[in-house]
Amino acid sequence: MTSLLFPSLSPEAGEPNNEVIPSKEFKYQLKNQILSGIKNEREICYTHGLCK
Repeated sequence: MTSLLFPSLSPEAGEPNNEVIPSKEFKYQLKNQILSGIKNEREICYTHGLCK
């Protein structure tokens, strides 16, 4: 019975892992985009003197 259960569980256990890894990379990319956007906004503020 265990040999029949493991093949049925392994795809189910593998699918969430495959979904979690891209979501972490996606969140990491979003963080980088947000941080770079904040840096760009600060640079624009300094160059144009809008944030003083």
